[in-house]
Amino acid sequence: MLFKQCTALKFLIFILGFSIIAAQYVVDPGLGEVKCMCGQIAPLTQRPLDVECEATPKCSCDYTGDCPGPAAEYVYRCPTCGPRSHVGCIGVHQGTCEEVHPGIARVEYPNSDSESE
Repeated sequence: MLFKQCTALKFLIFILGFSIIAAQYVVDPGLGEVKCMCGQIAPLTQRPLDVECEATPKCSCDYTGDCPGPAAEYVYRCPTCGPRSHVGCIGVHQGTCEEVHPGIARVEYPNSDSESE
């Protein structure tokens, strides 16, 4: 009897945990999407830092959105290429791709200032 109760409790905990995980990945079409380096499209699952951002490709290493307000850019990353990719703003960067990611060859940034040089 105790074994059945423990099994039922584990099952309920599993269902609850799965529901919480699934809730984190609810897609809101109003938040937009970004294209990951692996080629997949990852929808934004949360409003980044309560700022409306329009995600547009900026660098080959990441994707940025121009945001209203004092911040110039927000950087989005696609940590995985699976269907559960979590995409969100992880910081504010102002400047070129080289300034955002120092040490990475400028040739990897097709939209950077190196085009005009």
